[in-house]
Amino acid sequence: MRILLINGSVRKGQMTEKVSRFVLQTLKENYSDYEFELTDPRDWDLKFDDEGQSACPPELRVKVKEADGFIIITPEYNRGYPGSLKYLIDLNLKEYDHKPVAFVGVSAGIFGGTNVIENLLPVVRHVGLVASKVDMYVSNVAAVVDDDGEFKDVDIWKERVVELADELMWLARALKSAAETV
Repeated sequence: MRILLINGSVRKGQMTEKVSRFVLQTLKENYSDYEFELTDPRDWDLKFDDEGQSACPPELRVKVKEADGFIIITPEYNRGYPGSLKYLIDLNLKEYDHKPVAFVGVSAGIFGGTNVIENLLPVVRHVGLVASKVDMYVSNVAAVVDDDGEFKDVDIWKERVVELADELMWLARALKSAAETV
């Protein structure tokens, strides 16, 4: 099974990218029977002269279609999500149908991206994704992750990634099985 991780920010100096790399590494260490890939809007040379699905790079469409689930790692900017993440999500539609998504919220504040995750839920539901009941919140990210991207209390954070992944992967297997039999 394939899980596509999406780093939701293109901001220079972002902490979200460090969190994304940590989540990816933790997944690879703990789930050898799954394939994981990390992408973000910067990977796709996105054009802003069309906002429809026709603007989707074909390679991105294939990655989304082949994914069995998604983890969106996103910062909270002014209580919301980055425009680049929303644009990336909007480039596909039917490719998301009945696939699970889990969230990792990243915030400089004390709520760990709670607002951004709550704001993304109606978006992902509208495009056909099924939201996992388990999210991960990285509050006060600058105090939790050092400049080299190393997490303090690394074992606790790895446990949180595994908890999120276990639920997402259960949901991915269940939805894939249902899609094959219904």
